[in-house]
Amino acid sequence: EDGKLKGRPVLGVVASQPGMGLLQPEFTGFEDRFQQALRILEKTFRLHFFSFDNRSDPWLAGLADSWGGDHSYTSFDMPRPDAIDAFIRSFGMVDAFVTTRFHGVLLSIMTGTPFLAIGAPGEKLHRECEAIRYPQFLSYGSSTDQFVKAAAEIWAERESLNQVLSDGARQRRRLGVRNFELLECELAFSERNGSRMIPKIAASIRNASSFRTLVVWA
Repeated sequence: EDGKLKGRPVLGVVASQPGMGLLQPEFTGFEDRFQQALRILEKTFRLHFFSFDNRSDPWLAGLADSWGGDHSYTSFDMPRPDAIDAFIRSFGMVDAFVTTRFHGVLLSIMTGTPFLAIGAPGEKLHRECEAIRYPQFLSYGSSTDQFVKAAAEIWAERESLNQVLSDGARQRRRLGVRNFELLECELAFSERNGSRMIPKIAASIRNASSFRTLVVWA
């Protein structure tokens, strides 16, 4: 399989509007514009579709199933015993990433994978990019040409973006560790405040044996 410069670069793709109608309005026509962009981008990249949650990605799953060009598809399947490892292995074959999912941004930052974030202005993807001073963010409302140009740019500028991601990952790891420390503090001194949920979360993390925990920085 191609990936990590063994052949054509692999462009990971997760594109949906999971928060439309709740966190942000629906951006009408996004799917059509983005699909047109992928038809252009597949001339340069091998596409690898990802779904973090099939309940929120029905359009993406259907697109991956019907795509006529050379591509792969990975869906996170929670019941599988090796679901997390399998998903991470698939992500490891990606050379660049286009994501509308916050989880995709997190994985890209922590693995140093150049990415294009697409979302609603002012929402969490946009804020995360601003927090690490990452320049490649586009609104759902962008044009087909803008999607194509930005995806090409992240590949052409991958070396300079790698430094931004490296700096961002160090900062984010520190914040993740800090969150663990805060949870431990809450567990040890829960009687000093009115919070009861945080000590329960900390205890669950400490006692977990068969599950991994995603620590989100703040």
